[in-house]
Amino acid sequence: MGARLLVVILFVSLCSSSLCSCGARQKAAPVQTGINAAPLTNYREDPISLAESFPFSRRGEGEIAPGFEISLSTPEDANLNGNFKVDVDGDLRLPYNVVVQAAGSTVDQLRSKITQSYRPFFRSAPVIQLSITKRDYYVDVQGLVRTPGQYLIKRDSSLDEVIGKAGGMVTNLENDRSTAKYLRITQLGTTKTMKLSDYYSGMVKFSPEWQGGEALFLQSDAGADLDADASAQGYIQLLGQVARPGEYLYRDNADFFYYLGKSGGPTSSADLDKLEVIRMTPQGVQSIEFSMSEVTETPQLQKGDMVMVHAEGPNTVIPNTTSVIGAITGIFYTIFGL
Repeated sequence: MGARLLVVILFVSLCSSSLCSCGARQKAAPVQTGINAAPLTNYREDPISLAESFPFSRRGEGEIAPGFEISLSTPEDANLNGNFKVDVDGDLRLPYNVVVQAAGSTVDQLRSKITQSYRPFFRSAPVIQLSITKRDYYVDVQGLVRTPGQYLIKRDSSLDEVIGKAGGMVTNLENDRSTAKYLRITQLGTTKTMKLSDYYSGMVKFSPEWQGGEALFLQSDAGADLDADASAQGYIQLLGQVARPGEYLYRDNADFFYYLGKSGGPTSSADLDKLEVIRMTPQGVQSIEFSMSEVTETPQLQKGDMVMVHAEGPNTVIPNTTSVIGAITGIFYTIFGL
């Protein structure tokens, strides 16, 4: 295993210095579906402080947010009566496969949308009573946390509370570069980053007012090679037993070795025969397992792919495949409206 790891590291070094030679086997066709990272129009090598710029913008007075619980009642059909949660994407999923975009609407506006959606089901427009029963906020936490996923929080929940709901940050005693050092946060379409050390040392006063639907990504690398055009190009996520887990800018002619090189290569705990690509498709979540023993069989990566480099033995710094797929399947369903 040690000899194979040395060969891989040398091969990664060559690929990183010569992208064309490593990625020329097959040019990947751009993918229009899948989970792409949020736009990084404000992403810089020296992350800005969020102390004075958060929140980037606020929802209007009385607007509904992801995570709100909505109560419906109508004498027209008992099946419509009940409480329903606005999902992280802002949709309200109702009986009879009715889906209404609720986030950003007022109570009156949402009532009108729901009434119009159910109008074809009745001889006349139904009389629907609507109210907000709970004001929680959905956030999506991904990256170097133990249980990535979507969580309900309060508007004034601290960043510590949010990270705690996701199981806390990943730590790797053998390599601290596998520990989250940066937070990338997207709120209402705007993305910025900060150093977690500044936050925990008190240098940054970060008292967020969550608006619902925020996306948080914790990573070890500042992402120096990301630029203003990154949102159009997409990303590859490389997680697990690599030196610098995180998101890396997608390149059309780059293969697995290119991204492995960008991430600093595998750690000494990496199982190079236990590699996996998790990909979102319109048909569902696809898992592609491969081994470094079969170099010619490494899959061609696509935008939005998540590459998992598992550890040898039962101990790993990332959740198992089943839990990861479970955490991201919900995002997949909101993207494709399933």
